[in-house]
Amino acid sequence: MSNWATKIIGYVSGNGAEVTAAGEQKVLDTNINTGAGAMQVVYSAAGKTAGAALMPTPYGYIRSAIDNELFTDTFDTDDQLIKWNANVVAGTGTVTVSGSVLSLATGTTASNAAARFSRPSFDHRGFGYLRYGWAIQLENATIQTNTNRFWGKGNPNASFTAATPLATAQGFEIRTDGILYASIYSGNTAIFSQALTVPTDGLYHAYMMEVRSDIVFWYIDNFAVPVASAQFKVVAASQLPTRFHMINHTTPPAGAPTFNCMTVGIGDTGLSRASVSDGLNPWICQTVDSSHLAARMSSRPLDHTLYGHYTIGLQTGVLPAALAANSEIFQFRWADASRFAIITKVKVSACVSTTMFAAGVPVQIDMVKATGWSAAGTLGASPTIGTTLKKRTAGMGSSLVVAGDMRIATTAALGAGTKTLEANSLGLIVAPGPITASLNGQIIAPNTMLFEGEPSDGEYPLVLAQNEGFVIRSVAVPITGTWTLSVQVTWAEVAAY
Repeated sequence: MSNWATKIIGYVSGNGAEVTAAGEQKVLDTNINTGAGAMQVVYSAAGKTAGAALMPTPYGYIRSAIDNELFTDTFDTDDQLIKWNANVVAGTGTVTVSGSVLSLATGTTASNAAARFSRPSFDHRGFGYLRYGWAIQLENATIQTNTNRFWGKGNPNASFTAATPLATAQGFEIRTDGILYASIYSGNTAIFSQALTVPTDGLYHAYMMEVRSDIVFWYIDNFAVPVASAQFKVVAASQLPTRFHMINHTTPPAGAPTFNCMTVGIGDTGLSRASVSDGLNPWICQTVDSSHLAARMSSRPLDHTLYGHYTIGLQTGVLPAALAANSEIFQFRWADASRFAIITKVKVSACVSTTMFAAGVPVQIDMVKATGWSAAGTLGASPTIGTTLKKRTAGMGSSLVVAGDMRIATTAALGAGTKTLEANSLGLIVAPGPITASLNGQIIAPNTMLFEGEPSDGEYPLVLAQNEGFVIRSVAVPITGTWTLSVQVTWAEVAAY
């Protein structure tokens, strides 16, 4: 007990609390009663000097520093894929992330606006609190008027003006009068406002908000004593995204206002049970089937981030039987230096075109991986992919396969280009060559799989890095006859795998 002491400010009849150096709470046998309405604070000897103490919440519970983290961003990168929606701006307003700081700027032009809000929305659990924290920097000396600034949880008013900025919200707000308020909005109307003292030293300050169904607390720098509270202010919706915005009034500010955020975090004191969640984005949690109490699982495609998933179907021209052995009839080259092509399926089909085959060797088609592919092949037809072939138009970028790197034969074998083929095939099909007109002419049935590596089925795909690829070859065909081959390739393009 040399490093820890118990300071009794007051305690309504009951046992005193003692905390060991290991951080465990003990129960004393002494009965301490120093009057109604008093409270007890437990702190370390070092904490006594520093003024740190184990403080109760306004509801009388010991305040724990360990929340269940739901969301955090220190703005080392600008994540508008998982954490944040696309920025919303009006006029020449800007939202930027640089040097681990999120900055909103609207300058001195009337009605300029800048906003950012999270992709996930958040709600408290039962009678636990949602805790929001921000490190915010405002301007030095004088807070600019004629602009509306907000940080908290909420949705905007449809008009999104400085006069009518919010629909449903709880947070900190600097209104056009230049005063900082603890604000609650519902139905496009402010239903609670309390003026606060705003820091004007131009430095970063810590702001925190605790939200529960029945009460909201606001804190600035000191998290022991709230600077404002509001009880039983019912809002239209409690599950809301975290939000920043700055909107200039129709009469603009005289000087450019400052609105920078160094970090934002959200925790939930009501999540006292274990849950399975994404390591980087803990608000993404695994769900349990309510009927069978089993983990809900679903097969999902690869995360493509800025890139996408694609598929293409191509057909050769009329090919002669007299192609040389191991003639290349399809090529797929990946030349991008920093991304990867993930080949998941390659299907083929083939049939006689105009002349049946003579009896002889069976038709043999294979797929071979290529490395060191420094120069593309030649001849045949090369599709220009451009913005086409995306499996979903919205949210997927154009393919990084450039013109000339994907080729299919027309009436002769393709030129090889410069590359090295592996000695063994990734896939091989041996099929009959129809020899009489009484047969239907089919050589390889439609949708025959030449290669498959589907990650959602637990299989490893063919992963192509720069100057890698694959070819499909006519290994051998009978000496007479003509035929046509179709190829379908399904692939994804990703930043990492």
